[in-house]
Amino acid sequence: METEPQQETIAVWQRWFAVECNNRAWKLTTEPQRSANDDREMLDAAHAASFHWGKIGTDVNRARADVTLAHVHALLGNGAQALAYAQACLVFFEAGNGEDWDLAFAHLEMALAAATLGDAALHAAHYSAAQQLGAAIEDAEDRQVSQDSLRSQIAAFGPHASAFLWANGSDGRPPTEVRNWYHRILAEAHWSGATVDTVSTINKDEQGNLAWDGIRMVGPYSWRPPSYWFDGRYAAAEGSSAEQGDNEHIPPYASLTRF
Repeated sequence: METEPQQETIAVWQRWFAVECNNRAWKLTTEPQRSANDDREMLDAAHAASFHWGKIGTDVNRARADVTLAHVHALLGNGAQALAYAQACLVFFEAGNGEDWDLAFAHLEMALAAATLGDAALHAAHYSAAQQLGAAIEDAEDRQVSQDSLRSQIAAFGPHASAFLWANGSDGRPPTEVRNWYHRILAEAHWSGATVDTVSTINKDEQGNLAWDGIRMVGPYSWRPPSYWFDGRYAAAEGSSAEQGDNEHIPPYASLTRF
């Protein structure tokens, strides 16, 4: 007569499957090419890891499983699901739970989910937060993990037809050491588009000189007549603009053509 396994044995199994499924999901996220079957396995593994951590893990384990789910859903183009999981882990880690790198990863997943949804403003805000938090990570191994995650984002967006510029910072400008990371990673990944370190005009370098990459971030954020763009007095009409729009309204086609 067969006997049921002891709870201690089941717990060992749960933890083993949680770790194995999590590692398998992340391994598949780094593959340069995946088949439809690979995508299915990647998604199944992420959900399986979350299930098993839910049975045996801590709250931190479960939040990290949400990080994995957010990343996998974003890679598969499931923006709404990715955002939901990213928001869940962000709330948890913003409350002071986990390690210093957990919050950086949560912001990074928010940025990836936002990019999947086409929300440029949300992506910029969370990507900038991830960069700043990543610069503060003290442990060398944790820094390596953070850098590898940035590599995966570059690999994901590099082939995209609409990705023509990579910004290493939003309003802020990363410190010298961190900028060097990003520049090296971009070179190693053969990023073929343009690169800037900031998309605002408010930053200065270590010597106090203006550090500006030629992009302005001054709007406008509401409709302006055509004369605005040819007046010569408004910064947004000069060079490149990182932020502009008509709030809830899409500008007329003729205006978009002029822009």
